Amino acid sequence: MIKLLSIDPSQQLGGKGFFLRTLKDGLEEKGIKVEVFAIDNYSKGFLYLFTQIPAGLLNRLKVGLGNFWVGILKGLLVFLKTVFHLRKNDVCHCQDVFSALPSIWYRNLLNNRVTIILTVHSMGATWQELSNNGFIAKGSVEQKTLRKLDAYVYQQVDRLVTVSEAAKSKLLLDMQMNLSIDVIYNGISDHKHKNVISRQSLGLSDQDFVMCTVGALVPVKGHCFIIESMNEVLRYLPNVRYLIIGAGQLEGHLKSLAVENKVSDKVKFLGKREDVREILLSVDLFISPSLQESFGYAVVEAMLDRVPVLVSDSGGPAELVRKSLGGMTFKVSDRDDLIKQIIELYNNKDLRIKITNKAYDWAKNNLLTEHTVMHYLKLYQ
Repeated sequence: MIKLLSIDPSQQLGGKGFFLRTLKDGLEEKGIKVEVFAIDNYSKGFLYLFTQIPAGLLNRLKVGLGNFWVGILKGLLVFLKTVFHLRKNDVCHCQDVFSALPSIWYRNLLNNRVTIILTVHSMGATWQELSNNGFIAKGSVEQKTLRKLDAYVYQQVDRLVTVSEAAKSKLLLDMQMNLSIDVIYNGISDHKHKNVISRQSLGLSDQDFVMCTVGALVPVKGHCFIIESMNEVLRYLPNVRYLIIGAGQLEGHLKSLAVENKVSDKVKFLGKREDVREILLSVDLFISPSLQESFGYAVVEAMLDRVPVLVSDSGGPAELVRKSLGGMTFKVSDRDDLIKQIIELYNNKDLRIKITNKAYDWAKNNLLTEHTVMHYLKLYQ
């Protein structure tokens, strides 16, 4: 049986949680038995009492110490679950280092023939990602310990997978060690649109040129670069409007930034939506301004919905554009280049149609769930 294992997949918006759901559905469509088990099945009260409260106190003593405690405790809890769930000859497909570790312990202690596959969803190694995002302090004991943990897990698993060539290169750079890594792109389902959302219902007109970004409102996603560029864009293209779909810690800051730049009436915050694919049908240009990203589900959704894509030349989204020849890129964090590319795409409808068709064809042939399932089945076998 295939066991899909993760820590807190439900909290991964568009990341591990989305991957788990689509992979599980794709495997079951082929008649393969799949079981998903994760630490988030424990009661919220239990987790709050033994993780969040101690983590808050420990973080006051030292930045990152509490987050480190949460990871270790959840890893131990997953180990207990692992003992009850894994059986001889199972395939255990882990989605993070913290869930792979107890699976390795289980196999080594009981000498069971369990095959362990680890998919790294982050842009690089776990220790680097957590320190870059401020969860653990750079140069701290926690960071050094986590780096050793990464090295141990990456060497112990049977197959190590990243979700893009860019993520693979970053992982090898972070770890500075010889690792055998497979690259398997994440896939999404061939979406059937439930209905059409009119522009008017979104506060837009048919004359507007609508740009859109989908993703969590966190610093690494780079929303601020587009908001700060809007005044200059509007000087040349007064009918441009910008939709932001997603929620997160920066929502208040980004709204204030829009007011500060006097573009709050041109930028619309739609929050977290379940009908993203339907909204994309009303969009003229999808933009991914991320500072770094390992893959980019939203970019793939835009490609499959025939929306032109413009992405920063960093990480997975840029790789998808290069592979498909179906999009444009701008230099990461470079507002002048971003503005230049927006104006170019606005004025060149033939270019928009050309890159849209190429992106759609390539995504259809490479980025559907069935393709991802096929590649993972080869690893499982």
